[in-house]
Amino acid sequence: MSAFCYERLNGPQQALYRLAREGIFKHAPAVQAQKAQGEEVSAALHALLMDEPALFWFQGRWRFAGDGEARRLAFDYSMSKAQAEAARISILETGRQLLSSFDKSSGRQALFGVYRWLLSNVSYGEGPFKGQTLYDALITRRAVCKGLSKAFQYLAQELHFECILREGTLDGKTRHLWNAVRLEGAWLNVDVSLGYEAFDFMFPPKLQGDPCRCFLVSDETLMQTHRFNESLL
Repeated sequence: MSAFCYERLNGPQQALYRLAREGIFKHAPAVQAQKAQGEEVSAALHALLMDEPALFWFQGRWRFAGDGEARRLAFDYSMSKAQAEAARISILETGRQLLSSFDKSSGRQALFGVYRWLLSNVSYGEGPFKGQTLYDALITRRAVCKGLSKAFQYLAQELHFECILREGTLDGKTRHLWNAVRLEGAWLNVDVSLGYEAFDFMFPPKLQGDPCRCFLVSDETLMQTHRFNESLL
């Protein structure tokens, strides 16, 4: 698990993050949260989903249930517990099979293998869960930026790289997610989505058709097409 976003929360938010994480991984319908405030819950759950690509059966929908000491934080799941467990096993098997074809000691080459595999094997578009999840990308093989980024994050972390999600926009307009990987102490960006030919129009002619145009690039380079919500410094 990455703790990148967790570490940026305040104390009450971190407590909610831990509470929600335990409940969601157990597929609990709700957890006790009588003193929680709505803004704190939203911040904690957002951070949790940014840190945990494997939480594919929960996409952030929640509500308060009950009052007073009986107040609970209830979660909406996109799969039953049995369905989620079966999907988790499928994801594990797919990931292991894929990563077994790479030399895990090869560093950037292994990361590039993951990047190219996603571009070659996952169609860009909405899957069963609107292309937003790890399950969409690895199992149904159809995803948009969020699902692709979660898949890259999951696989890179399995290769023992520090890999996170980043949020921002494309050209200051369209909400977008991509990844950053820490290599030799520096953060470099990876945007699988912009490796697809459908995004050629965003690049000058010399980069059109080049799938490597958004693989391990600096913030300075990425600023030609992206706007960031926050700095990694």
